[in-house]
Amino acid sequence: MSTARQLSNGVLLLCLSFSLGCSRHSAQRASVPRRDNPIVVSPLAAQVDDARQLLSINSLAIAKPTYLTASPTTISEDSLLQVVREVASETLSMKLVSGDVGAEKKSVVADGVLRTEVLELEALRGSSVGGEPAAVSMRMLVVRKGESRPVWQASYVYRQEQLSDNWLKIGDRIGRGGTGPGWVSAQDLFKRGVTEALEDFNRRRDAQFQSEGATR
Repeated sequence: MSTARQLSNGVLLLCLSFSLGCSRHSAQRASVPRRDNPIVVSPLAAQVDDARQLLSINSLAIAKPTYLTASPTTISEDSLLQVVREVASETLSMKLVSGDVGAEKKSVVADGVLRTEVLELEALRGSSVGGEPAAVSMRMLVVRKGESRPVWQASYVYRQEQLSDNWLKIGDRIGRGGTGPGWVSAQDLFKRGVTEALEDFNRRRDAQFQSEGATR
Protein backbone atom coordinates (compact mmCIF):
# COMPACT_ATOMS: atom_id res chain seq x y z
CA MET A 1 0.00 0.00 0.00
CA SER A 2 1.37 3.41 -0.91
CA THR A 3 2.35 5.96 1.72
CA ALA A 4 -0.29 8.42 0.42
CA ARG A 5 -3.05 5.83 0.73
CA GLN A 6 -1.94 4.85 4.24
CA LEU A 7 -1.99 8.51 5.24
CA SER A 8 -5.48 8.95 3.76
CA ASN A 9 -6.81 5.91 5.64
CA GLY A 10 -5.25 7.16 8.85
CA VAL A 11 -6.92 10.57 8.53
CA LEU A 12 -10.27 8.88 7.82
CA LEU A 13 -10.01 6.69 10.94
CA LEU A 14 -9.05 9.70 13.05
CA CYS A 15 -12.06 11.69 11.83
CA LEU A 16 -14.37 8.73 12.43
CA SER A 17 -13.09 8.25 15.99
CA PHE A 18 -13.50 11.95 16.75
CA SER A 19 -17.06 11.93 15.36
CA LEU A 20 -18.08 8.89 17.45
CA GLY A 21 -16.55 10.43 20.55
CA CYS A 22 -18.50 13.65 20.05
CA SER A 23 -21.72 11.71 19.48
CA ARG A 24 -21.28 9.76 22.71
CA HIS A 25 -20.51 12.94 24.63
CA SER A 26 -23.56 14.70 23.20
CA ALA A 27 -25.82 11.75 24.03
CA GLN A 28 -24.52 11.59 27.59
CA ARG A 29 -24.93 15.33 28.02
CA ALA A 30 -28.49 15.22 26.65
CA SER A 31 -29.52 12.36 28.94
CA VAL A 32 -28.30 13.97 32.17
CA PRO A 33 -30.81 16.47 33.61
CA ARG A 34 -29.72 19.77 35.05
CA ARG A 35 -29.81 19.74 38.84
CA ASP A 36 -31.65 23.05 39.01
CA ASN A 37 -34.31 21.86 36.55
CA PRO A 38 -34.86 18.12 37.07
CA ILE A 39 -36.63 16.05 34.45
CA VAL A 40 -39.79 14.45 35.80
CA VAL A 41 -40.09 11.07 34.11
CA SER A 42 -43.47 10.04 35.52
CA PRO A 43 -45.49 12.91 37.01
CA LEU A 44 -48.30 10.65 38.25
CA ALA A 45 -48.00 8.05 41.01
CA ALA A 46 -51.19 6.25 42.10
CA GLN A 47 -52.00 3.43 44.47
CA VAL A 48 -54.90 1.33 45.76
CA ASP A 49 -54.66 -0.83 48.86
CA ASP A 50 -57.64 -3.05 47.99
CA ALA A 51 -59.00 -2.69 44.47
CA ARG A 52 -62.24 -4.44 45.45
CA GLN A 53 -63.22 -1.40 47.53
CA LEU A 54 -63.51 0.61 44.31
CA LEU A 55 -66.69 -1.36 43.54
CA SER A 56 -68.43 0.39 46.44
CA ILE A 57 -67.86 3.87 44.97
CA ASN A 58 -70.73 4.60 42.57
CA SER A 59 -71.25 8.25 43.48
CA LEU A 60 -68.86 10.97 44.55
CA ALA A 61 -69.12 14.30 46.32
CA ILE A 62 -66.38 16.71 45.28
CA ALA A 63 -64.80 18.64 48.12
CA LYS A 64 -63.23 22.05 47.57
CA PRO A 65 -59.47 21.74 46.94
CA THR A 66 -57.29 22.97 49.79
CA TYR A 67 -53.80 24.48 49.89
CA LEU A 68 -51.69 22.60 52.42
CA THR A 69 -48.83 25.09 52.12
CA ALA A 70 -48.51 28.68 50.97
CA SER A 71 -48.30 28.80 47.20
CA PRO A 72 -47.16 31.73 45.00
CA THR A 73 -50.30 31.85 42.86
CA THR A 74 -53.49 33.87 42.76
CA ILE A 75 -55.75 30.95 41.83
CA SER A 76 -58.53 30.65 44.39
CA GLU A 77 -59.76 27.37 45.82
CA ASP A 78 -63.16 28.06 44.24
CA SER A 79 -61.50 28.27 40.81
CA LEU A 80 -59.69 24.99 41.43
CA LEU A 81 -62.98 23.40 42.50
CA GLN A 82 -64.51 24.43 39.19
CA VAL A 83 -61.64 22.73 37.33
CA VAL A 84 -62.03 19.51 39.33
CA ARG A 85 -65.79 19.43 38.74
CA GLU A 86 -65.34 20.01 35.02
CA VAL A 87 -62.75 17.26 34.61
CA ALA A 88 -64.68 14.84 36.83
CA SER A 89 -67.88 15.28 34.82
CA GLU A 90 -65.97 14.51 31.61
CA THR A 91 -63.91 11.62 32.99
CA LEU A 92 -65.73 9.67 35.68
CA SER A 93 -68.47 7.18 34.80
CA MET A 94 -70.50 7.68 37.99
CA LYS A 95 -72.92 10.03 39.68
CA LEU A 96 -71.37 13.28 40.93
CA VAL A 97 -72.93 15.21 43.81
CA SER A 98 -72.97 18.94 43.19
CA GLY A 99 -72.62 21.65 45.81
CA ASP A 100 -69.80 22.77 48.07
CA VAL A 101 -69.30 19.81 50.39
CA GLY A 102 -66.74 19.34 53.12
CA ALA A 103 -64.44 16.34 53.05
CA GLU A 104 -65.48 15.19 56.52
CA LYS A 105 -69.27 15.76 56.41
CA LYS A 106 -71.18 12.58 57.15
CA SER A 107 -74.40 14.02 55.75
CA VAL A 108 -73.07 13.81 52.20
CA VAL A 109 -75.45 11.81 50.00
CA ALA A 110 -72.73 9.93 48.13
CA ASP A 111 -70.65 6.78 48.48
CA GLY A 112 -67.45 8.74 48.85
CA VAL A 113 -65.72 12.10 48.75
CA LEU A 114 -63.10 13.22 46.25
CA ARG A 115 -60.51 15.39 47.97
CA THR A 116 -57.73 17.44 46.39
CA GLU A 117 -54.73 18.69 48.37
CA VAL A 118 -52.38 21.20 46.75
CA LEU A 119 -48.80 21.26 48.00
CA GLU A 120 -47.48 23.66 45.37
CA LEU A 121 -49.03 25.63 42.55
CA GLU A 122 -46.40 28.01 41.27
CA ALA A 123 -47.61 30.56 38.76
CA LEU A 124 -45.95 31.17 35.41
CA ARG A 125 -43.54 34.11 35.65
CA GLY A 126 -43.04 36.00 32.41
CA SER A 127 -44.55 35.22 29.03
CA SER A 128 -45.44 31.86 27.50
CA VAL A 129 -42.22 31.91 25.47
CA GLY A 130 -39.83 33.24 28.10
CA GLY A 131 -39.47 33.35 31.86
CA GLU A 132 -39.93 30.76 34.59
CA PRO A 133 -42.40 27.91 33.99
CA ALA A 134 -45.32 27.06 36.24
CA ALA A 135 -45.22 24.05 38.56
CA VAL A 136 -47.75 21.87 40.36
CA SER A 137 -47.54 19.40 43.22
CA MET A 138 -50.82 17.89 44.35
CA ARG A 139 -52.55 14.85 45.76
CA MET A 140 -56.04 13.51 45.06
CA LEU A 141 -57.80 10.84 47.08
CA VAL A 142 -61.16 9.14 47.32
CA VAL A 143 -62.47 8.41 50.82
CA ARG A 144 -65.57 6.35 51.51
CA LYS A 145 -68.37 8.03 53.43
CA GLY A 146 -67.72 7.98 57.16
CA GLU A 147 -64.13 6.72 56.79
CA SER A 148 -60.72 8.40 56.80
CA ARG A 149 -58.57 5.84 55.00
CA PRO A 150 -58.52 6.46 51.22
CA VAL A 151 -59.55 3.68 48.86
CA TRP A 152 -57.52 5.34 46.11
CA GLN A 153 -54.94 8.12 46.01
CA ALA A 154 -52.66 9.69 43.44
CA SER A 155 -49.89 12.26 43.52
CA TYR A 156 -48.98 14.49 40.60
CA VAL A 157 -45.76 16.53 40.50
CA TYR A 158 -44.72 18.41 37.39
CA ARG A 159 -42.72 21.42 36.26
CA GLN A 160 -42.65 22.07 32.55
CA GLU A 161 -39.10 22.05 31.24
CA GLN A 162 -37.49 23.94 28.42
CA LEU A 163 -37.06 22.08 25.15
CA SER A 164 -33.48 23.33 25.07
CA ASP A 165 -32.86 21.34 28.27
CA ASN A 166 -34.10 18.07 26.81
CA TRP A 167 -34.75 17.88 23.07
CA LEU A 168 -35.49 14.16 23.43
CA LYS A 169 -38.89 15.10 24.92
CA ILE A 170 -40.07 17.21 22.01
CA GLY A 171 -42.58 14.50 21.04
CA ASP A 172 -44.18 14.68 24.48
CA ARG A 173 -44.48 18.44 24.25
CA ILE A 174 -46.05 18.81 20.80
CA GLY A 175 -47.78 15.45 20.44
CA ARG A 176 -51.21 14.33 21.59
CA GLY A 177 -51.81 15.54 25.13
CA GLY A 178 -48.64 17.62 25.16
CA THR A 179 -48.35 21.11 26.55
CA GLY A 180 -46.85 22.60 23.39
CA PRO A 181 -43.57 24.44 22.84
CA GLY A 182 -44.43 27.40 25.08
CA TRP A 183 -45.06 27.67 28.81
CA VAL A 184 -48.57 27.00 30.10
CA SER A 185 -50.32 28.53 33.08
CA ALA A 186 -50.44 27.04 36.56
CA GLN A 187 -54.16 26.40 36.17
CA ASP A 188 -53.53 24.47 32.95
CA LEU A 189 -50.94 22.31 34.72
CA PHE A 190 -53.37 21.75 37.59
CA LYS A 191 -56.05 20.65 35.13
CA ARG A 192 -53.61 18.28 33.45
CA GLY A 193 -52.79 16.74 36.84
CA VAL A 194 -56.46 16.35 37.76
CA THR A 195 -57.19 14.76 34.38
CA GLU A 196 -54.39 12.19 34.61
CA ALA A 197 -55.31 11.34 38.20
CA LEU A 198 -59.04 10.88 37.59
CA GLU A 199 -58.37 8.89 34.42
CA ASP A 200 -56.30 6.53 36.56
CA PHE A 201 -59.09 6.22 39.14
CA ASN A 202 -61.72 5.59 36.48
CA ARG A 203 -59.53 3.05 34.67
CA ARG A 204 -58.82 1.08 37.86
CA ARG A 205 -62.49 1.10 38.87
CA ASP A 206 -63.67 -0.03 35.42
CA ALA A 207 -61.06 -2.80 35.39
CA GLN A 208 -62.33 -4.03 38.76
CA PHE A 209 -65.92 -4.15 37.49
CA GLN A 210 -64.78 -6.10 34.43
CA SER A 211 -62.82 -8.51 36.62
CA GLU A 212 -65.83 -8.98 38.90
CA GLY A 213 -68.09 -9.65 35.91
CA ALA A 214 -65.68 -12.20 34.46
CA THR A 215 -65.71 -14.27 37.65
CA ARG A 216 -69.50 -14.57 37.76
